[in-house]
Amino acid sequence: MSRKKKLQENAELTSQEKLEIKKKKKKKKTALIVTFSIIGVVVIFIGYVVISARQAMKTMMNGTVTLENPTRGELVSDITVTGTIESEKTIHYNAPDSILIDTISPVGTYVKKGDPILVFDEDSYKTSLREAELKSASNTSSYEGTLAKNKDTENKYYEARNRYQKYSKLVDEQTAVVDKLNTDITDNNAHWASKLREQITISTNEINTYQHDNKTRYATITAIGYTMTAEDEAWLTQYENYIYERQQLISNCNNQLDALTNSATAYDNQKTISDATALLTEYKTEKATAESEMKTYKSAIANDYDKESLEISNELSTIQNQNYYSSILEYADGLIAPFDGVVTVAGYTDDDTTVAGAPLITFSSLDDLHVTVGVTKTDLESLKEGQDAVIKVLGNTYKGKVRTINRMVTQSGNSSQVMVTVSIDNPDDNMYLGLDAKCTITLANLNDCLKVPVESVNIDNTGEFVFTMDPKTMIVGKKYVETGVSSDFYIEILSGLDESDVVITTYTGTITEGMPAMVSPDSMSYIQVGE
Repeated sequence: MSRKKKLQENAELTSQEKLEIKKKKKKKKTALIVTFSIIGVVVIFIGYVVISARQAMKTMMNGTVTLENPTRGELVSDITVTGTIESEKTIHYNAPDSILIDTISPVGTYVKKGDPILVFDEDSYKTSLREAELKSASNTSSYEGTLAKNKDTENKYYEARNRYQKYSKLVDEQTAVVDKLNTDITDNNAHWASKLREQITISTNEINTYQHDNKTRYATITAIGYTMTAEDEAWLTQYENYIYERQQLISNCNNQLDALTNSATAYDNQKTISDATALLTEYKTEKATAESEMKTYKSAIANDYDKESLEISNELSTIQNQNYYSSILEYADGLIAPFDGVVTVAGYTDDDTTVAGAPLITFSSLDDLHVTVGVTKTDLESLKEGQDAVIKVLGNTYKGKVRTINRMVTQSGNSSQVMVTVSIDNPDDNMYLGLDAKCTITLANLNDCLKVPVESVNIDNTGEFVFTMDPKTMIVGKKYVETGVSSDFYIEILSGLDESDVVITTYTGTITEGMPAMVSPDSMSYIQVGE
């Protein structure tokens, strides 16, 4: 029925009928609302129950795990590091002297054993060699000259000592002579003075006696008016002469007494004291001169320590000069390569003049090579000398071994490293010094060990552990283990597990001991369903 027709029919109803119809429609609408409300509540309740159940199941089984049994087999532990190829045998040459270079091989030149690396200018080399010869001869001459001079000084010392001893004896003897002369002169002067005084007394008495005996006659002769006779004149002359002689004798005696009192004149039959004293002075002067020379020469003579030092110095100089001469002589044919190798450092070029003792050239062997690498502290714990290594260079593979482990840590940026050398067995023409090489060092190679994947091992405050699973209950367990060496994929189990254990290798979400866990489809074979 169309909407228009319904309206027409309704229009024919009374007002009462219209009211009844309206009430019925309202009751029907109310019943539908109640019905739908009840249905909605039931649906909401069911949804809540489902969600709660799912949430509870999710809480009970929060992670998905993969499982694996510990297995026995081979386990290779290694590290791979990159280093630089270096020579095991490198010789550093220093210039033996200041010599003009004719030709020198530049850095990087390969030189075969027996071929020249460097050749000096012939004239310059000969001059240097001659200077070395002369220097050695000069040292020998200087040493021998010093010995001869010391010997001459010793001879002069002994000569001076002999003269000193001689004049010391003469001084002693002459001193005794002078002392005796002084004593004798003193004694003789006293005796001589006594004799002189005695003579004076005698002469005086004689004068007095003569004058007394002839006083009258003398008075007559001297009287006025008396005419002397020839006899008187003779007597007077004799008298005067006698008196004069006695007076002269007394005067001489007095003069001699004065001389004895005021001087040390020796008596006539002995050497004078002045001569004896002069000779003593001469002896003393000679003695003093000899003593002074003896002291001078003695201080100049080398003592035992000086002689030993001189001998040591001469020996040292001789060795140095011989080494100097030998070092130059070694280059008679130039610098000859002692083995097949490469020039790695050259301090000069052609036509340069070297500086004595300065670095000349560095030559490195290509037959004995190693790779120098840096390892970390973690790698160092398992690293040992003699461990096998594989070296890769320019696509080629070589075998080698850990040769040395440096005992000192070096800084490389913000990390610490220990430098390690890895030998290269049988190097070939593909080797270049300074080239990078990759070294894989085998830390351990176990043939039959119990192992689990590396990612299955965890650690807490107690130690290392693995999560396990009970294959019947699917409950997570926890076992502490002792581990050994490891590779990139597996780690050795020393204790705590056996091959029957089921180990959780990986998991998603969070798992803890005692909780159930969901097993990934790939690991369902480890679960004992229905048993």
